[in-house]
Amino acid sequence: MMMDLTLFGLTDIVLSLKATSLANFFAVLISFSFMMVLFLVPQYKMNKSFYALLTLLTASLFLIVYAADFLLFFIGWEVMSITTYFLLSFTLSKRALHKYIIFAMASALSLFIAILMLYSTNHSFLYADAYKSFMLLSDSSSIIFIVLMLFAIFVKLGTIGFHYWLVDAYEESQNLFTPFLSGVVSKMGVYALIIFVVNITQPYYILA
Repeated sequence: MMMDLTLFGLTDIVLSLKATSLANFFAVLISFSFMMVLFLVPQYKMNKSFYALLTLLTASLFLIVYAADFLLFFIGWEVMSITTYFLLSFTLSKRALHKYIIFAMASALSLFIAILMLYSTNHSFLYADAYKSFMLLSDSSSIIFIVLMLFAIFVKLGTIGFHYWLVDAYEESQNLFTPFLSGVVSKMGVYALIIFVVNITQPYYILA
């Protein structure tokens, strides 16, 4: 299933959603984890803002996995990062929060620049056009694009060398939110890596 929308009537900016087998797999993981947290919330006596933030975070995760264009993906990615910050702010120290903000902003900027680089070549945010857009980049621009994308993904994954924000987040976050953070939110880096590799190396239909 696929749905396309134009942004504010701009025909060259198409927002697209697509339900692929990969997206459905991650959606099941997200749904199960969300329901488990909701089941445990009463035991921790969380305030109402926790429910609202967790729901918004979960919605952003669904947007990430069902997005079929990089613009929607980026919107979901940013909402995920912002809501994660507020959820972590319940328990994290200022030092840990500052560290998270620095890495989150660096990751967002890196991802945004990489997406704009693709858009500048073919005027399309669609995954389906990513391969063509990437091939239109010069050799040096291609390398820069790859570095920017991998940096954004590795920060979210907490890969060695990019994990400094993750240590404090896991240690100081609430016991209720930690499994969701490590088991679902950080796994969006895995999803992004798959999307990045598949769509840049070959046409998007392979994930249909």
